[in-house]
Amino acid sequence: VDTSTGGPDTVVWDFGDAPLQAASATLKRATALAVDVTDAGSVDAAMAQARPHGVVHCAGILGRVATAIEHGAADFRRVLEVNLTGSYIVARAAAAEMLKQPRADRSGRIVLMVSIQGKEGMSLASAYSAAKAGVMALAKSMAKELALAINSTAKKTKLGMGRQIRETIAMKKDESEKPLSIRANATASSLQAVVSLKKTPRLGLRHFGAKQD
Repeated sequence: VDTSTGGPDTVVWDFGDAPLQAASATLKRATALAVDVTDAGSVDAAMAQARPHGVVHCAGILGRVATAIEHGAADFRRVLEVNLTGSYIVARAAAAEMLKQPRADRSGRIVLMVSIQGKEGMSLASAYSAAKAGVMALAKSMAKELALAINSTAKKTKLGMGRQIRETIAMKKDESEKPLSIRANATASSLQAVVSLKKTPRLGLRHFGAKQD
């Protein structure tokens, strides 16, 4: 959507300044806010300011590429905190704001980005797979109890986490006696999706990222 020609007002969230500046330069009618999706207070305040008609939430991290045994509990919790709990915090805040609208105006949508790994599981990605499976169930549960349009969807990226994991598996086969200690250092995919609005006072929320360890 080209917002310079009368598209929707948009709010962009990210953890870091550089992605926010880039998004602001691309979207002419965008407001950029620094928000941590793992901080409920931060999300609630930003969501109340946005008064969203629609939300696309795609913050996420891959975490450590390792077997479930080699994962530490702290590594596992961090992935769930960003990917699953963060999705819950954002969806909860968005739904609360959308439910304040008259029933006739509740035509917006909450979209949570997931992955085929949440459905199939993938080697060396137990935390990520578990988190994305949880997001799928979260979307279904919230949609049923709130009667709102809440969806989960997956998008294949050009590089893809699967390729990174496959390369790690091949490396582990070549060095089978060495412990796996590779960390993902690519930032979470910035899946650019904009939700169109019926009225400009309410804002569509485009949400790109969270802190990448």
